Amino acid sequence: MRILIADDERMSRHLLESNLRSWGHEVVSVGDGLEAIAVLQGEDAPRLAILDWIMPGVDGIEVCRTLRECPATAPTYVILLTTKRDRDDIVEGLKSGANDYLTKPFDSAELQARVQAGIRLIEMHVALLTELSERKRTQEILHANEEKFRSLIENSADAIALFDLNGSILYASPSTPRVLGYTPDELVSVKAMELIHHEDRETILRRVRDAEQQPGTAISVEARAWHKDGSLRWVEGTFTNLLDEPGIRAFVNNYRDITPRKTTEDMLRERDDQLNLSRRLEAVGQLAGGIAHDFNNLLVVINGYADVLLERQMLDELAREKIEGIKKAGERAASLTHQLLAYSRKQVLQPKTLDLNAVVNNIGTMLERLIGENIQLHLELNPTLGHVTADPGQIEQVLVNLVLNARDAMPNGGRLVIETRNAELSTEYASLHPAVKPGHYVQVNVSDTGVGMNEETRRRVFEPFFTTKGVGKGTGLGLSTAYGIVKQSGGNIWVYSEPGHGTVFKIYLPLTDHAIADEPRTDTTPASGGSETILVVEDEPMVRQLTREILELQGYTVLEALNGRDALEISSELHIDLLLTDVIMPEMGGKELTDHFTVARPETRVLFMSGYTDDALAHQGVLDEGLALIEKPFSPTSLTRKVREVLDSKAN
Repeated sequence: MRILIADDERMSRHLLESNLRSWGHEVVSVGDGLEAIAVLQGEDAPRLAILDWIMPGVDGIEVCRTLRECPATAPTYVILLTTKRDRDDIVEGLKSGANDYLTKPFDSAELQARVQAGIRLIEMHVALLTELSERKRTQEILHANEEKFRSLIENSADAIALFDLNGSILYASPSTPRVLGYTPDELVSVKAMELIHHEDRETILRRVRDAEQQPGTAISVEARAWHKDGSLRWVEGTFTNLLDEPGIRAFVNNYRDITPRKTTEDMLRERDDQLNLSRRLEAVGQLAGGIAHDFNNLLVVINGYADVLLERQMLDELAREKIEGIKKAGERAASLTHQLLAYSRKQVLQPKTLDLNAVVNNIGTMLERLIGENIQLHLELNPTLGHVTADPGQIEQVLVNLVLNARDAMPNGGRLVIETRNAELSTEYASLHPAVKPGHYVQVNVSDTGVGMNEETRRRVFEPFFTTKGVGKGTGLGLSTAYGIVKQSGGNIWVYSEPGHGTVFKIYLPLTDHAIADEPRTDTTPASGGSETILVVEDEPMVRQLTREILELQGYTVLEALNGRDALEISSELHIDLLLTDVIMPEMGGKELTDHFTVARPETRVLFMSGYTDDALAHQGVLDEGLALIEKPFSPTSLTRKVREVLDSKAN
């Protein structure tokens, strides 16, 4: 066969020439559309042409139209070469006059099949024109068209189905098992809508109605269909109303399996959602941490003076009751600020090597009391579980918060499972989950059979003060606190939920190879005072004054400073036994101040106090070894005990 190639890309042209000549064809090769038209309109013109869609000047589409307008060139069989894969683009190409199409990149087998199909049709056309009578020729043309239609359907990589106005399947192509698992015979007479997921049926019906109103127009659609093995597959296709077409008289549905593509799209969308959520939570955390820090300074004064007043013996009963009310309100406020600090990852952790199975078992009885008798608690703990480094009290708080959330999601009872396992997160997993580092982890799952969450709730579940509970039934800080603790511990937490199908929270904490150390004894001796000299450095006047009063009542000599520079000036000629300093202050903060003291006064003990930790002092809120810190708000008793502990440490 004499074949024309028109392609402006030299390498593509060379590849086509090489293949066609190797199969015995004579090849005429040109680089643009005008040359192609000239060759096809000349003497001994090729009967088959392979035209690149996009060429400078006159493209392949324009060449097709020109050929069809001329009776001499109209029979030319045209294969359109294109990089476009969109079905609407391909339909446009075929409408312009192309007989077939081939998408780049292509393989030799596909090229050969397309060319051979064209050659067969050309040979059939020549035979019909030269050898048959008018009646015979008409019959052969009808038969050729039928065969062409059948060949296109049966050899298509896509599946094709024909169905009537009632939705009954009249024909299913041999490709059907590759998409839906059924043989063609198994689908004949089946109602097409039975194969569609119930949530997508209205969409399908709407598109079919569109096709009814637009005969001959391809109507695109995506939907979920049931595979023979019971799984759901995403399919993409087109409906075409050919009810008036002789020999067909049906709706034609051309469809393919796009499940892998949809799965990838969903994973990428989930990754983007997680990244956006992480950024939003980070911004809210910064704001929450700043508010909690400032509020903690006020609570130091409120709770501290309440404690001082309650120490007085001469208080009447009414005054004592009022002051205790102030103290309770202050303690509740302190609890809220503590949760905000946990969420914003600015609290002080005391990490140690842990066996999470032991942590779960230690609070198992308490958890059973929390959830009540109508909820079954099941512990599925891996006996070969690895160790993690975390603050045990904070991890217990995470589990309690998740269990309480699960309890509230099962008002009529249900099943609650806490599961531990070893996990390895791959590079592929990490690429789809922002902030996750590939490696070995210990995984804790907390799952329930409760009411579940819709997508909007799931996206916001870790936001502080977000709650779906009624007024007065929750602060909206439980899950945000859990989120902050896990993130500050170097881990990650994800939630998976659907309405009516329960919820599972998955926690991943990095695996450590450290051994579990023996627990130190807790000091239960009462707080005592002393006669040492203490320099209190605090930029908040009320906190500074209260701290001085508490320490002076214990017999200490107390000096005050507004900030680090002020402290250096005041103490330049004085002996200081203990430097009690805030972490964050104007001009010079606590860390910079202590750097000066440790060089000039190595004998001076240092005790930090702060509503949250600074990165200069601590790495992700975890104190460096050897540094002492008391968190705000603190009570007079906790302050005096900590001061005495740090002062006595110089004897060690």
